[in-house]
Amino acid sequence: MIIVALIVIVCLSFIVIAHTYNGTYKNHYTMFNVWWGSLVLISYLNLSPLNQPSLYTYIIILLGTIGFNISVFTSKVKMSNIKVELGGFRINVTLLVIFQLIAIFFIFPYFTVGLAADDPASVKATLLDTFTGNPIEVIKIYWFSEPVIITSIILSGFLFYFERGAAVWLVLILTIINVLVFSVAFGGRIEMFRMCFILLTFSYLKGFVLADKELVKKRIKFSFLFIVAFIIIMTLVTQKRSFDNDVSFYKTFNIYFIGSFSLFDNFLNNPHISMIGRDLLFGRATFASFIDPFLLFGSKVLHINDLTTKDMGVNIINDVQEKFYSVGKEGYQMNAFATMYYPFIRDYGMIGVLAIPFLLGYILNKLVYLLFKFNSLYIFLIYVLLCYIMIFASNRWEFVNFWPFGAIAYLYILTNKSRSNVYLDSNI
Repeated sequence: MIIVALIVIVCLSFIVIAHTYNGTYKNHYTMFNVWWGSLVLISYLNLSPLNQPSLYTYIIILLGTIGFNISVFTSKVKMSNIKVELGGFRINVTLLVIFQLIAIFFIFPYFTVGLAADDPASVKATLLDTFTGNPIEVIKIYWFSEPVIITSIILSGFLFYFERGAAVWLVLILTIINVLVFSVAFGGRIEMFRMCFILLTFSYLKGFVLADKELVKKRIKFSFLFIVAFIIIMTLVTQKRSFDNDVSFYKTFNIYFIGSFSLFDNFLNNPHISMIGRDLLFGRATFASFIDPFLLFGSKVLHINDLTTKDMGVNIINDVQEKFYSVGKEGYQMNAFATMYYPFIRDYGMIGVLAIPFLLGYILNKLVYLLFKFNSLYIFLIYVLLCYIMIFASNRWEFVNFWPFGAIAYLYILTNKSRSNVYLDSNI
């Protein structure tokens, strides 16, 4: 198909153009184009029972790819000039460990329910019913625990690759416990996906941190053991949730990354179900992570609006996404993951398909500039976070949920450079 060839050509072309602007192939444009170009090609080859996306879906992907890539012309600093120096940075490990322990405490009652369940697929639906009308539990799990887990993944990844000491292993072990407890509690694999992607992102960006190269090489090799272990666990969980007992890693990958294209295509072709083309949300979905907390605060505390939890952006989108839809032959069904383009098009129509990817690329460029100017650990970690969100956007847009806003806030609290009394060094 010509449209698929155009997408691949655009991806390859901007890998070269971005290298010219960044002075290295290790940049967010290479990550984006290699990932999206590969997924589009795999989806077109149609090597699985999944439905092949229509021309309409590929056109939207092409527009979004162009939108993201033309932001390269806003680059002000070459990535090759970035060198993050470790000396003088503070990470409040004590507070991080406290947050991790509180998160485990909050999640543990749901963990026991998930552990006893015969069908992990039914666990999340049951617990979502529990959260309905119970804002305290929503705050404990989705506004505190989930952001803490993502923050822990990012900080433990950074410490694991670039630091020594007992504190490094304590944070890493508690992070893995949190990830596994959350996964069992809610019958999902998303936290394991996130940890794998973020570890791989750190591996890819390792050259921008001035650290012990031998330590980094050893830790990268060791990290692949974690990734392989999580892949095995995710495959087993997928097998348990599936009608098909023979679910390999290849099938798992297809369902959750290629299947997202098929699900989005289903939404495009059934606007009466997906609500595409109806009233635009004007940012309520794309930026729900930032908007929902303030709207809810205005409703419940200040009483300046009559917003209910059903009116929150995350719930407007999930009201459609959480249901299961056919995405292929042999009874293949999928929910929740309809790529980043579903909230974009619900918010702004076709303008959002171009504008939001461009904005994401521009923000990443701005972070590179600020990193060069201030040599800030916090900015580097936010850059890693957004690179993960950029890659995982082929699956879904994470800013629909609260946790990115929470993670950005927690990272600031835990990496404040002035906290000299909790400085993490190699002697801990």
